[in-house]
Amino acid sequence: MLCITAMLIALAECLIYRWLVVRSNDDALKIFLKPSTLVIVSIVGLFIAVSNALASYFLAMKPEDYANYISYGKKLSEYPHIWEKLQDDFSVVFMYDPDSTIIQIYFILGFVQFILYEVISIAIAWNILYTLRQNSQYFSPKTYKMHRQLTFLLIGQLLIPIMCIVLPTSILLLSVLFHFRITSWNNDVIMLTQALYASVNSLMTILFVTPYRKYTFAKIACWSNKPSRIQPADHVPVSDISSIVTIARQMFT
Repeated sequence: MLCITAMLIALAECLIYRWLVVRSNDDALKIFLKPSTLVIVSIVGLFIAVSNALASYFLAMKPEDYANYISYGKKLSEYPHIWEKLQDDFSVVFMYDPDSTIIQIYFILGFVQFILYEVISIAIAWNILYTLRQNSQYFSPKTYKMHRQLTFLLIGQLLIPIMCIVLPTSILLLSVLFHFRITSWNNDVIMLTQALYASVNSLMTILFVTPYRKYTFAKIACWSNKPSRIQPADHVPVSDISSIVTIARQMFT
């Protein structure tokens, strides 16, 4: 929860920065980039992220309460896959009571909060594109193209968490709220999808931004053209041999 919230806050800061840049409002941009402003924004973002993480941690059931949850007839027997793993001393990282009203409210508020964040952020991103077109005369063609690429990249980075983080996590939360079973295979797919977030995000950054894309493809082409094994040189200049001998003497003397 801490990582997800911090990631969303970082995206929001990037959106605000790009929105100020394309509006060509130097005064507002200077205020936003002041060290004091950046410190305040970082502290607020850290407070929000830690608050969400602590709420998620303290609302989780304590390991010592697992036995009470079973003995008090809380219907854990309806989840045989969980019960089997508990009997086998399987390490349960987080366990939530699906019958708890507080847990249900927390999950629903978290989901609604994320949806509002996504809608507002995407609306700001589209406004950035609109403002960029309106103020295109203030930018060179190359700078204009770069701003468009970075803005589309931000939109993509706003959508990737829905696919890689929110959708899999929502499936897990809904399984708690509506008591349907998640098999081991389902859980493996969910964990793999979440683990792919960083790779997909990095790949989008490389593909969307021209300098990154050109550099990466140039390096790939360079590596692919290298010989599979070291080939002996037909002719080595005497000056190169002398330089190598001099360096070797300096290293071993």
